[in-house]
Amino acid sequence: RAQAPAGEAVVVRAYPTLLQPWLRRVVARTGDVVRVGWTSALAPDAIRWQAFRPERDARIDALARTPEGRLFTWFAMDDTAARVRASDDGFVVEIDDLRYGVPGDPRFGMWGVRGYFDRDGALRGAVERFSRPRAADALDPAALLRAALGDLAALGRLVGEELPTRR
Repeated sequence: RAQAPAGEAVVVRAYPTLLQPWLRRVVARTGDVVRVGWTSALAPDAIRWQAFRPERDARIDALARTPEGRLFTWFAMDDTAARVRASDDGFVVEIDDLRYGVPGDPRFGMWGVRGYFDRDGALRGAVERFSRPRAADALDPAALLRAALGDLAALGRLVGEELPTRR
């Protein structure tokens, strides 16, 4: 842990990507902001960050308190992000594992847990696991290899802006 200039704690964790152990997905938390970025262990340089503020909602808390939600959060080492979206008969709440994902929206991982809530906020039915399908171009093996070798620009506009990192 390090201290941010404003005195807030910063937690930074790096995870190898699937099939490319040298390409790292980095998750940094500062106060109420989560940043997800990419770096190469073979050619460390500036991290390409995307930032978001986690959603806060009582239904997210309710899903996280279920046995499945607690187990998933433990499994994901607390590196999760959640969202609520309206459905025809209530709400869908998803909690994603931020450790593993592909370039694109930083709030989404490759898998998570999902719960369905009625309009009054009550959980309906069992909590389910899900995996998130990705567009084929997001998993372009040649681009991932170039990124692993240090050419993060190969990931294109999907990974946000380049910001300098402190050494």
